[in-house]
Amino acid sequence: MLKPLNVTKPFLYSYFRNKSEILNAICEIGITNSIAALDEALATKLASPEKLRLIVERVTTIIILNQKYIVVYMREEKNLESRESRYLIGLRRDFDQRLARLLEEGAANGDFDIDDPALTAVSISGLITWVSNWYRPGRHSQTDVVMHTIRLVDRMVAKRPRK
Repeated sequence: MLKPLNVTKPFLYSYFRNKSEILNAICEIGITNSIAALDEALATKLASPEKLRLIVERVTTIIILNQKYIVVYMREEKNLESRESRYLIGLRRDFDQRLARLLEEGAANGDFDIDDPALTAVSISGLITWVSNWYRPGRHSQTDVVMHTIRLVDRMVAKRPRK
Protein backbone atom coordinates (compact mmCIF):
# COMPACT_ATOMS: atom_id res chain seq x y z
CA MET A 1 0.00 0.00 0.00
CA LEU A 2 1.23 3.44 -0.87
CA LYS A 3 1.84 5.82 2.00
CA PRO A 4 0.83 9.46 1.68
CA LEU A 5 3.75 11.85 1.37
CA ASN A 6 2.16 14.49 3.60
CA VAL A 7 3.60 17.29 1.49
CA THR A 8 1.92 20.25 -0.12
CA LYS A 9 1.41 20.64 -3.84
CA PRO A 10 3.75 23.68 -3.95
CA PHE A 11 6.45 21.59 -2.25
CA LEU A 12 6.06 18.85 -4.85
CA TYR A 13 6.17 21.34 -7.71
CA SER A 14 9.36 22.87 -6.33
CA TYR A 15 11.01 19.65 -7.58
CA PHE A 16 8.98 19.14 -10.75
CA ARG A 17 7.83 21.60 -13.43
CA ASN A 18 4.50 19.89 -14.03
CA LYS A 19 2.48 16.67 -13.82
CA SER A 20 4.26 15.26 -16.85
CA GLU A 21 7.65 15.49 -15.10
CA ILE A 22 6.20 13.74 -12.05
CA LEU A 23 4.82 10.96 -14.25
CA ASN A 24 8.13 10.71 -16.07
CA ALA A 25 10.01 10.28 -12.78
CA ILE A 26 7.59 7.53 -11.73
CA CYS A 27 7.73 5.80 -15.11
CA GLU A 28 11.50 6.00 -15.36
CA ILE A 29 12.00 3.79 -12.29
CA GLY A 30 11.10 0.46 -13.90
CA ILE A 31 12.95 0.95 -17.17
CA THR A 32 16.16 2.30 -15.62
CA ASN A 33 16.25 -0.58 -13.13
CA SER A 34 15.62 -3.01 -15.99
CA ILE A 35 18.44 -1.53 -18.07
CA ALA A 36 20.80 -1.85 -15.09
CA ALA A 37 19.84 -5.53 -14.71
CA LEU A 38 20.34 -6.06 -18.45
CA ASP A 39 23.78 -4.43 -18.32
CA GLU A 40 24.83 -6.59 -15.36
CA ALA A 41 23.75 -9.79 -17.11
CA LEU A 42 25.37 -8.82 -20.40
CA ALA A 43 28.65 -8.10 -18.58
CA THR A 44 28.88 -11.66 -17.26
CA LYS A 45 30.89 -14.36 -18.99
CA LEU A 46 27.85 -16.62 -19.22
CA ALA A 47 26.73 -18.17 -22.50
CA SER A 48 23.87 -16.48 -24.35
CA PRO A 49 21.10 -18.77 -23.00
CA GLU A 50 22.20 -18.23 -19.39
CA LYS A 51 22.50 -14.47 -19.93
CA LEU A 52 18.99 -14.42 -21.36
CA ARG A 53 17.60 -16.41 -18.42
CA LEU A 54 19.36 -14.08 -15.98
CA ILE A 55 17.91 -11.02 -17.74
CA VAL A 56 14.40 -12.51 -17.70
CA GLU A 57 14.73 -13.49 -14.03
CA ARG A 58 15.99 -10.09 -12.91
CA VAL A 59 13.75 -7.93 -15.08
CA THR A 60 10.61 -9.94 -14.25
CA THR A 61 11.48 -9.52 -10.57
CA ILE A 62 11.94 -5.78 -11.08
CA ILE A 63 8.57 -5.58 -12.83
CA ILE A 64 6.87 -7.38 -9.95
CA LEU A 65 8.61 -5.33 -7.26
CA ASN A 66 7.90 -2.05 -9.10
CA GLN A 67 4.48 -3.08 -10.34
CA LYS A 68 2.76 0.10 -9.18
CA TYR A 69 5.18 2.25 -11.21
CA ILE A 70 4.89 0.11 -14.33
CA VAL A 71 1.09 0.17 -14.18
CA VAL A 72 1.14 3.96 -13.78
CA TYR A 73 3.40 4.23 -16.82
CA MET A 74 1.20 1.99 -18.95
CA ARG A 75 -1.92 3.88 -17.91
CA GLU A 76 -0.49 7.40 -18.07
CA GLU A 77 1.94 7.17 -21.00
CA LYS A 78 -0.48 9.12 -23.19
CA ASN A 79 -0.44 12.01 -20.67
CA LEU A 80 3.31 12.55 -20.83
CA GLU A 81 4.62 15.56 -22.69
CA SER A 82 6.36 14.61 -25.91
CA ARG A 83 9.85 15.26 -24.49
CA GLU A 84 9.30 12.87 -21.58
CA SER A 85 7.53 10.37 -23.80
CA ARG A 86 10.40 10.36 -26.33
CA TYR A 87 12.91 9.91 -23.51
CA LEU A 88 11.13 6.86 -22.09
CA ILE A 89 10.53 5.38 -25.54
CA GLY A 90 14.26 5.82 -26.19
CA LEU A 91 15.11 3.93 -23.00
CA ARG A 92 12.75 1.10 -23.95
CA ARG A 93 14.16 1.01 -27.48
CA ASP A 94 17.69 0.86 -26.07
CA PHE A 95 16.72 -2.09 -23.85
CA ASP A 96 15.12 -3.91 -26.79
CA GLN A 97 18.08 -3.25 -29.10
CA ARG A 98 20.60 -4.58 -26.59
CA LEU A 99 18.43 -7.62 -25.97
CA ALA A 100 18.19 -8.14 -29.74
CA ARG A 101 22.00 -8.09 -30.00
CA LEU A 102 22.18 -10.85 -27.38
CA LEU A 103 19.63 -12.86 -29.36
CA GLU A 104 21.62 -12.30 -32.57
CA GLU A 105 24.79 -13.54 -30.86
CA GLY A 106 22.96 -16.57 -29.50
CA ALA A 107 21.52 -17.35 -32.92
CA ALA A 108 24.97 -16.99 -34.55
CA ASN A 109 26.41 -19.40 -31.95
CA GLY A 110 23.62 -21.89 -32.60
CA ASP A 111 22.13 -21.42 -29.12
CA PHE A 112 18.85 -19.90 -30.33
CA ASP A 113 16.53 -20.60 -33.24
CA ILE A 114 14.89 -17.28 -34.05
CA ASP A 115 13.98 -15.65 -37.35
CA ASP A 116 13.90 -12.01 -36.28
CA PRO A 117 15.99 -11.02 -33.23
CA ALA A 118 14.54 -7.48 -33.06
CA LEU A 119 10.93 -8.70 -33.11
CA THR A 120 11.76 -11.48 -30.64
CA ALA A 121 13.38 -8.94 -28.27
CA VAL A 122 10.30 -6.71 -28.36
CA SER A 123 8.10 -9.77 -27.78
CA ILE A 124 10.17 -10.83 -24.78
CA SER A 125 10.17 -7.37 -23.20
CA GLY A 126 6.43 -7.09 -23.82
CA LEU A 127 5.81 -10.47 -22.21
CA ILE A 128 7.80 -9.46 -19.16
CA THR A 129 6.20 -6.01 -18.89
CA TRP A 130 2.69 -7.47 -19.17
CA VAL A 131 3.30 -9.32 -15.87
CA SER A 132 2.64 -5.99 -14.14
CA ASN A 133 -0.97 -6.05 -15.39
CA TRP A 134 -1.99 -9.48 -14.17
CA TYR A 135 0.29 -10.50 -11.31
CA ARG A 136 -1.33 -10.48 -7.87
CA PRO A 137 0.34 -12.03 -4.83
CA GLY A 138 -1.46 -15.09 -3.57
CA ARG A 139 -2.44 -17.41 -6.36
CA HIS A 140 1.13 -17.66 -7.70
CA SER A 141 4.28 -16.81 -5.84
CA GLN A 142 6.72 -14.31 -7.26
CA THR A 143 9.18 -17.18 -7.80
CA ASP A 144 6.55 -19.20 -9.70
CA VAL A 145 5.82 -16.28 -12.02
CA VAL A 146 9.52 -15.60 -12.64
CA MET A 147 10.23 -19.27 -13.40
CA HIS A 148 7.16 -19.51 -15.64
CA THR A 149 8.33 -16.45 -17.58
CA ILE A 150 11.82 -17.92 -17.99
CA ARG A 151 10.32 -21.15 -19.36
CA LEU A 152 8.15 -19.21 -21.84
CA VAL A 153 11.14 -17.23 -23.09
CA ASP A 154 13.22 -20.41 -23.35
CA ARG A 155 10.50 -21.85 -25.59
CA MET A 156 10.47 -18.71 -27.73
CA VAL A 157 14.17 -19.02 -28.58
CA ALA A 158 14.72 -22.80 -28.29
CA LYS A 159 16.46 -24.69 -31.06
CA ARG A 160 13.93 -26.84 -32.86
CA PRO A 161 14.65 -30.25 -34.31
CA ARG A 162 15.07 -30.17 -38.08
CA LYS A 163 12.52 -32.16 -40.09
